[in-house]
Amino acid sequence: NRKWCERNFRDLIVGQKRELPKTFIQFAHIVLESTKHKRDIACQKDYLAKLRLHIAPVFSKYELSDIKALDIEKWQNMLLNKGLSQQTVKRCRSILSMVFKKAVGNDLIAKNPCDYAESISVFHKKKPPYKMDEVRSIFKAAEGKGFIEIYLKIAFGTGMRVGEILALKWKDIDFSNN
Repeated sequence: NRKWCERNFRDLIVGQKRELPKTFIQFAHIVLESTKHKRDIACQKDYLAKLRLHIAPVFSKYELSDIKALDIEKWQNMLLNKGLSQQTVKRCRSILSMVFKKAVGNDLIAKNPCDYAESISVFHKKKPPYKMDEVRSIFKAAEGKGFIEIYLKIAFGTGMRVGEILALKWKDIDFSNN
């Protein structure tokens, strides 16, 4: 009770109670506005767009206390089924979690439902490696194409990743030992 009084003593003295937003989306807009100094302009616009496009259509009518972990899990699956990338869904979830964290900090809810919702994990089907005749036809198509020919021969010959190949320097190649 003492902690509550310390947080709300101005309201008690003035005799006026602050009106807090009732819906999740109203509170989310307040949170994103009050924390925008932590993000650059492009990131703030991205957060607001994700709120408008991916979060609001599902949670706009909910009150903060009505959203449960199962609702969040269903929402995540719905976004994945709509074709959104795993990265986008995770970013949307982090926005959702940030809003709930502020709601917990302001005594609007007791706990953050994102903490109890399973995070998404997508399993990608492994792709079979190229067959020798496919590699030969790729090499034949790249023949005489300069950089791309060299790039493909290094990639297939070493198994290096794209970034590793692009970061190669002449000093990394040992011509005397092949």
